[in-house]
Amino acid sequence: MPKENIKVIFVGAIIAVLLGSYYISKSIYTSIAWTKTEGIVIDFERHSMTCGKSVGECYTLIVGYHVDNKYYTATSKKKFSRNKPTHLLDEKLGLYYSPENPSKAILSGAYGPKNYGVILFLIGTVVLFIFWIVRKREQ
Repeated sequence: MPKENIKVIFVGAIIAVLLGSYYISKSIYTSIAWTKTEGIVIDFERHSMTCGKSVGECYTLIVGYHVDNKYYTATSKKKFSRNKPTHLLDEKLGLYYSPENPSKAILSGAYGPKNYGVILFLIGTVVLFIFWIVRKREQ
């Protein structure tokens, strides 16, 4: 393999580890600093765009929740393609909201943002470990 390709892969692995670390720390901060509560799926937001591997309509969940007798809504990051997930209507879901600004919220669990940070971190770490082993054998 040419040295230029090895350098690109090495730099990519470092970037993956750094980005993964950032997303992991952001997720940990949210779960520690923000307040957990429960919301209820009240509706769905329709999007006409590319949704995962399919093109066309997709839906996100709209979840309603109360903080200090005020009502707020949050939208999931997870997108459901093709069919509106009506089976989730009135489902109770956990979410985290900012104590300083309760209108800012992130759904937790399966309907929250996927933690790509862990995947990026692991892939980057594995690639760097492989580079380390190869370098040890060359010496």
